[in-house]
Formats: sequence, structure tokens, C-alpha cells
Amino acid sequence: SHLTVGRFFSDFDHASGFWDGAALRLGDEQGVFGGVAAGFDPARGNEEFDFRVPKVALFVGTRRSRGRTDLETTLAGHRTFGADTVFQRAVVDWTTRLRSGRFGYTQEIAVSPPTINDRWGLSRLLVRASLPMSRTTAFYASAVSDRPVILVDTGWTQPLTRRERVSTGLSLFRPSGLYADVNASLNGPRDTIQAVSAGVTIMTPPILGGVAFGVSGTWYDATTSSGFTASPSAEFVLGPSRLRLGYQLWRNQSPTTTTTTHGADVRLTQAVFSPRINWVLQASGRLGENIRGTTVYSSFEVRF
Repeated sequence: SHLTVGRFFSDFDHASGFWDGAALRLGDEQGVFGGVAAGFDPARGNEEFDFRVPKVALFVGTRRSRGRTDLETTLAGHRTFGADTVFQRAVVDWTTRLRSGRFGYTQEIAVSPPTINDRWGLSRLLVRASLPMSRTTAFYASAVSDRPVILVDTGWTQPLTRRERVSTGLSLFRPSGLYADVNASLNGPRDTIQAVSAGVTIMTPPILGGVAFGVSGTWYDATTSSGFTASPSAEFVLGPSRLRLGYQLWRNQSPTTTTTTHGADVRLTQAVFSPRINWVLQASGRLGENIRGTTVYSSFEVRF
């Protein structure tokens, strides 16, 4: 069992990802578990702390491991609240993860009211599978059909059609620390807005006295716009501290406008680990053209 306070990843809420708040999980790492969580949804776009979207969640699940096989399934229910009823939304999430050797399978199903009329319907379906090509190389593919409820201005807005994406990729990992990933995807094959995209990520093993270098980038071409992102970085490891120096470039072009955002990205992470306590503090800052901000995140976990 463990208690987490601060910013944590909510694997029971696939629409949000990170929460700011507290989560209590009771049960063994192997066997039946359950828990409760409460907090706030970070602001979309810059992920800053935001009081506008409070949330609560209940979840139960089970995990079994035998040899090289690991099976975990989780059922969760969570609700979003707000000063106005249009902020409220209830969701039921069901997740299954199977890992057998280097083979992996993930399924996510989210059911929620597709409109503020409280009519329940399937809002998200994701299936992902990975297949090993060798001891250090894996091929993966995923398909997702998403009909999210998006928070716009003063309430939840329902898109007219589902968003669909089919993607595939190849990942490579070496014991030395070298990591590479190449992927491509087709977005919205049955929607009015279609897009193709491709990406690459490369991380080097620690060299030059413990410095790891990396670069990631994506390219996309959609019905209404096209563009690319690029982000080289260097990470210095100093005991329990990590200092990441990076540069971000994003360019988007439409028939009428062209937007460019670029600047420096600095992140300092301090971690303290013990058999029962895990504390991580991250401070980051961004400065450049059309990009500016400073944020501080903290996560504290105690096991009992």
C-alpha cells in the first residue's frame, strides 16, 4: 500500500494523464488492490496547476505475475466537478495490460456521457500490441478511436465525429543505454480532418563523464495545416539530481498563417529515495519566442 501526494500519473484516467492531488492505494503489489484519489486536472497546454477542474476517483484491480508473465486489470470510476453543472462529467475506465516475455498487450475502454444530456456511450477504445524482433528490438502497433469531451471556455464540448488514429513503430534498446524509436501514424481516416505524421526519438548512453544526449522530432501534414517539432537536449546526472538542458522548436503552417515557437527549456529534478519514501521535486523554465513560463512540480510517496 502507498500514499502519493502532489503531481502523479493517473493510470485510471486516460483522458487526463496527470493529476494534482492525493491518491491512496491499498493492497499488495501482487493480488487485489483498490483505492481512492482526489485532486485537480492541470491546465491543458502548459500543464500548470489549475483549480477550475476538481476530480475524484475510485478504483479496484488485480495483478498476477508468474515467471515472465504479468497480467493486470483495473476498473475505475471518476467524476469531474465544477461551479457550473456543465463542468461535471462521469467516466468509467477499464484497462487490461498483459506482458509475457517481451510481448505486450494493452486495452483501454472508457465509457462516459457523450453530452451534457447524461447519455452514456463509448468515448475511448485503444488497443496496443508489441512484438519482439530480437532481444533488444520490438515492433509495436496501436489503434485508438476517441470521442472526447473537451473543456472549452465555460463547459464541456462534444466533437461532431470520432477521432481515430492508427500508428506503428519500431523501438531499439541497448543495455548500454542507447534508445531509438521510429514511428508513423494515420489520423482520422474516416473523419473530415485527416493527417499523417512521423516521429523519431534517439537517446544516447551516458558519455563525456555522465552526460546523455537526445533528440526528438515529429512531422505532420493535415487537411488544414502542416508543420514539425524538434527538440534536442542534454541531461547531466549528479547523484540524485538531474539537470536537463533542451531547445524546443515548433512550426505550424496553414493556408492563412504561419506560427513559430522556439526557446530554451531547462529542467532540474531532485529525487530522494528510501525503502519506504520516494520524493521528487522538478523545477522547469521556458524562455523564447512565443514561449515563456516557470513551473515547479512535486510528488511525495510513502509506502506502508
